[in-house]
Amino acid sequence: MTKYVDKEALILLFGVLGLYVFVAWGLPKLQTYLFDHNFFYQIGRNIGVDSLRNNPSPSTVNQNNQQNYKPQLIQLESNKDYRAIVKTSEGSFTIDLYESNAPENVANFITNISKYNNAEFVIQRDYLLRVRNNENLSYTIQDEINADYLLLDTIKVKDASYLSKLYNQNDPSTAPFEPNNLRKYADFSLKEFYTEVLGYKYLSNVSTQKAVKYVVYMVNTGPNTNKLDFFILMAGAAPELDGRYTPIGRVIEGFTTLDSINKSQNKKISIESITVQ
Repeated sequence: MTKYVDKEALILLFGVLGLYVFVAWGLPKLQTYLFDHNFFYQIGRNIGVDSLRNNPSPSTVNQNNQQNYKPQLIQLESNKDYRAIVKTSEGSFTIDLYESNAPENVANFITNISKYNNAEFVIQRDYLLRVRNNENLSYTIQDEINADYLLLDTIKVKDASYLSKLYNQNDPSTAPFEPNNLRKYADFSLKEFYTEVLGYKYLSNVSTQKAVKYVVYMVNTGPNTNKLDFFILMAGAAPELDGRYTPIGRVIEGFTTLDSINKSQNKKISIESITVQ
């Protein structure tokens, strides 16, 4: 005896199951897709609805929040000369901070002072003593550099032979310093080259220390990418640093300690504490 199958009931059952799958799984994905591809923005623009046009997608909001997040930086006191005493496993040294000429970077340095505890020193290029921090900040600090004060507008690219030494064929970020590329900008001033080719933006209301021994700089990966790492110049001069890195101070005491750290080779030396006065 053949059992009777109610086709309409089966169709209804499969329809309910399909609707459940769409609501539970498909609808959230469709909504995310529409938001991520600015679907509602396009509709709003076409029909002239400002509320749709001006509301960014959730993914854009999240990205912007991550990019724009910055903790409340300490307010520097006017007319105060800030100094940082750095205690290491090899001894101590003192940095006279440039609070007037790099106020935001100095404020960031002081605000995050506890994050330097246990940070290690790393020797780079034989003349840069870098403090490598383990914190991965989600924000960056702008450069505070005056190119005119450094006279970068008076130096031609063709006369700055040290630029080609910055090129490393295994590092794509150094491509602008490739010799053939430098020849294309031979008659540019360094200021023009750094702004128009590398993308730096300079300030006119600060004074910037030239690269001389014991100057302390913020580490960066390009324009306006300062975070927490810093390095100390251990050579007599390094003109390739001028205009590309923000100086935040200069070591004024503890040179023996620094020289000892710089000669330590592979010995592990770390910061025990930093006290700001």
